Amino acid sequence: MEPNQIDVYSHAANIGYAYTVISNNFKHIHLNVIGQRFDRIHELCDEYYQYFSKKADFFFELALQNLDSIDNPMNATMYSDIGVLEERNYNYRDAGTCMCAQLQSAIDAVYSLRDSAVAMADTSVQSDCDTELSYLNKQLNFFMRKRLDSVY
Repeated sequence: MEPNQIDVYSHAANIGYAYTVISNNFKHIHLNVIGQRFDRIHELCDEYYQYFSKKADFFFELALQNLDSIDNPMNATMYSDIGVLEERNYNYRDAGTCMCAQLQSAIDAVYSLRDSAVAMADTSVQSDCDTELSYLNKQLNFFMRKRLDSVY
């Protein structure tokens, strides 16, 4: 296997780590939301938590197609520059802002993998990235924007 091709799969592992951090950040918001629209944010963050957890597994398994191993996902913060959320109370506006930031972080990570896949002409990984980007962009640029329109 060519060294650059390994980079594609290392990027996939890094997305797995990033998605693990993002998933746990959504779980944190889920557990610390307060105030009006509590139920909606609580439920939505749980949906995103589950989504990103499942997709982290997808990207880890993609990486392991060509890497010998990955580190324990508990160490995800060592491989990702996505910060760990620590606030204790998220009102609707704060929760929405943090959720948008998490979605944008996911988009940035997937674009990085997509760029590597394009450079290696790895169309299957590029296709996976395009599908993921379609979902993420719709979540951020349509659903979250509509949810937050009345707040800002």
